Amino acid sequence: GVTCASKNDGLAPRCTTLPASHSGRYPAHGRALRPMRPAVYAAILGAGVGVGILVYVLTRRSSGGPKGRPTLGRSATSMLARRPSQPSAGGEARQYRAFVSHMKAEAAMEARFVQSEIETISGRCCFLDSDDLKDLSQLTKHVRDSEVLVLVQTKSVLTRPWVLIELVTAVRAGIPIVGVSLDGRKDAEYSHDAARDLLLNLDERLDQMTPGAAAALREQAVDPREAAWLLSSTLPQIISVALNVCASRRLLAATIDDLVDALDQAKPPAPV
Repeated sequence: GVTCASKNDGLAPRCTTLPASHSGRYPAHGRALRPMRPAVYAAILGAGVGVGILVYVLTRRSSGGPKGRPTLGRSATSMLARRPSQPSAGGEARQYRAFVSHMKAEAAMEARFVQSEIETISGRCCFLDSDDLKDLSQLTKHVRDSEVLVLVQTKSVLTRPWVLIELVTAVRAGIPIVGVSLDGRKDAEYSHDAARDLLLNLDERLDQMTPGAAAALREQAVDPREAAWLLSSTLPQIISVALNVCASRRLLAATIDDLVDALDQAKPPAPV
């Protein structure tokens, strides 16, 4: 290998020849690097994403928000935080700013991130559906006590019976639904076409994909055919915000702003 270097002395570049052991190989004894195994690469990538989100959240909470964030004046003490709670059908204020529904196996980290960001910006509680699994029957009450349901859209989320029960509860109660789709997650990518096809045939395909799911719905007074009708008529119409947890800090902040805007703009599902 040959390297050239020059100084600003008007002289021609001086070239030196490197030992052959340094040409195209590392280290000097000439052994080529072994390729990294896919499993090791995936583990390192996953750890990096988790650490990045943790640092982002801790920075937000210690500084009140990232520098240069295009928040349109939002902060934990902004108008959004001071905005009164939306009343329920009975007239009382709702307990939660949002209810986050997700499939834990596909989006546990992202769902927790969304919950944390909504709470930081709004200054109010946001319920995550994996926070209280001791009494699953209370999940429907928490949905009705929320202003908006946030669905973390992943590949298999609509095959989970409790996610379907939460969604049906929101539609019945007139709770707006907002989607969060995960960019950069090919392993759990949400397909709108596949979701629409599943929902149209939910009563026939649900047990094939998740054995026992139809029975779980019926135990909560949700008929699979009703769920198919309600959700196939509602979910294709919801606002969906793309979230890439590997994005830059500034882009993540802008994405959360978009999500907050979507929460503000979301409308109750149209009667079907």
